Amino acid sequence: MKITVLGAGMIGATLARWLARRHDIALANRRGLESLQSLINELGPNAQPGTVDEVTATAEVIVLAVPFRAVFEIPAAHFAEKIVVDATNYYPQRDGHIDSLDLGTVTSSEVAAQALPGALPVKAFNRLNYERLRDDALPAGDPTRIAIMIAGDDVDADRVVAKLADDAGFDALDTGNLAHDPQAVRATRRALLERCHRDGLLLIAPLFEAPGGGTIALDGDRWRLEPA
Repeated sequence: MKITVLGAGMIGATLARWLARRHDIALANRRGLESLQSLINELGPNAQPGTVDEVTATAEVIVLAVPFRAVFEIPAAHFAEKIVVDATNYYPQRDGHIDSLDLGTVTSSEVAAQALPGALPVKAFNRLNYERLRDDALPAGDPTRIAIMIAGDDVDADRVVAKLADDAGFDALDTGNLAHDPQAVRATRRALLERCHRDGLLLIAPLFEAPGGGTIALDGDRWRLEPA
């Protein structure tokens, strides 16, 4: 699969290292091609640098590993009809205040999706720090494998991203559509991380208090969070 990673910081570079083992990787960032050369050399023949225009044109999947505000600075046409892995997080002190997010009336995933009309966005890889992403990948079937949370409105796109998570060494917990993205359910979530075992699944996820609770169930080949 042809995967473009926009952003070569800690998350972007770490994801590129895992995915380059099985996929063709293209990278772009704001600092230009020279700043990417060391990483490209490390990744080997399956990786190449380019401009945003170049690497998005041929991509099947685009990973957004950039500050949240940068989502609005990239021409939306680059993402049309492509699966977009949204690994961004909204930090108002860095990204500037967005009233709807500060009020909790929408999720950051929804706001990003609105900026990318025609794309197939899936929220993923945004709640795992780069050290865990770098060090804690495990083979499929390992009972202590970590599950990352994903959220998206297109089932097929969700399955592609779940497979990419598997390629990177993680299970995927499908938390529903973008409106259910737990990271931005500000009125009900706690800013904590929990390690817990359930049915052989080691879950790293933000705790959030949903009215009536919810259950984690296996839906085909995906873990899904079912609100009560």
